[in-house]
Amino acid sequence: MINNCVSDTLHLYILTTVKEDITHLLEKKDGQEVARSDKRLLSIMFKNYRFRKNTHHGLRLSYIGNRVLSKHFGSFPFPLEKSPSNESLIKLDKSMKWPYYISTNFAVFYSENDAAWFKLNGSDLGSFTGYI
Repeated sequence: MINNCVSDTLHLYILTTVKEDITHLLEKKDGQEVARSDKRLLSIMFKNYRFRKNTHHGLRLSYIGNRVLSKHFGSFPFPLEKSPSNESLIKLDKSMKWPYYISTNFAVFYSENDAAWFKLNGSDLGSFTGYI
């Protein structure tokens, strides 16, 4: 499992990379300039974001997070044949080392390795989470 220092660095690296875009997107949506803290921006980008014991946790992207990250990072989208189970979502939350986006219809991975293992497991989220 990824150590907390690397996880912290990943969250902050992602935020630094996309901060201008996400701020601009939120200003367009709200129609006004609003000062937002880094933790607030991370909670908008990551659906399962938590900050505990001075460490960032959670790499499941929200719709907005996926939209913004796809402009800056390589992504690997896959259709899902069935909706993800709660058990699969919990396993992803505990195990993933790179950002990912899960909706009812598709999954997007931001790691080529994760994408390859997902495909090798029949593009089935349940099989993939059994592997990780």
